[in-house]
Amino acid sequence: MLTQPLPEEMLPDPAPHRPLSRAGRKTIATLCVLGWSVFWVFGFLALSADPIHGWGIAGASLIAFAGLVTGLVTYLKLCREIT
Repeated sequence: MLTQPLPEEMLPDPAPHRPLSRAGRKTIATLCVLGWSVFWVFGFLALSADPIHGWGIAGASLIAFAGLVTGLVTYLKLCREIT
């Protein structure tokens, strides 16, 4: 079944984009660096921990995941600001 693209008037409006101020970009860049740092530090701790310490591995993994999410979200936000 072939479908035709929607007419231009039926397409949703793109989300409005307000550029960030210089201080906002610096804050996001700092959060990006901190997020990736947390990811790498706690990821290494989770991977190198003794298997006997299960709760320590789980806690480090959760913190590393939070760092990963923070790093990715702030990186994508910075990429959007550049383009």
